[in-house]
Amino acid sequence: MADQSAPRRRRDPQRRIEEMAAAAERVIAVRGIEGLTHRAVAEEAGVPLGATTYHFATKDDLIHAALDRSVDRYAVYLEEWVAQRPDLTPEQLVALLTDVLMGIFGPQRNHGVEAGQQYCTGFAGGSGFEVFGQEVAGAFVEFDGLGSGGGEGMGHLPCP
Repeated sequence: MADQSAPRRRRDPQRRIEEMAAAAERVIAVRGIEGLTHRAVAEEAGVPLGATTYHFATKDDLIHAALDRSVDRYAVYLEEWVAQRPDLTPEQLVALLTDVLMGIFGPQRNHGVEAGQQYCTGFAGGSGFEVFGQEVAGAFVEFDGLGSGGGEGMGHLPCP
């Protein structure tokens, strides 16, 4: 009698890693950095605990994966933002983006500062803050040449 069981499903490790990174983002959003654990991510992603520790050895690895996803989304947003302004030069784009960012520090400065502080609070205790700084710097470097093919846009900004 032949075995009639369903064929074994092949695992897609990259998909599983992405699911766990997305779960890490959701855990951070709900519980904060302090609430981020391998167990919480495994629960959120619906994967065994061993899968999270296999692909993300440390809590910092989970934080880094979540930040990578966030920075990638922001980079896409910036690319779309630039594409909606095809007639502007890189210098004009930088000036416009600066005006938008500085608007945060105008009448709504306190709200912007509080939001930034809340976002960064969890990173202050460990290497997560350094990773965050590197990720943000990387996003600015990626934005550097958008719309121009060159590096004139924000190249003057100090990036670690």
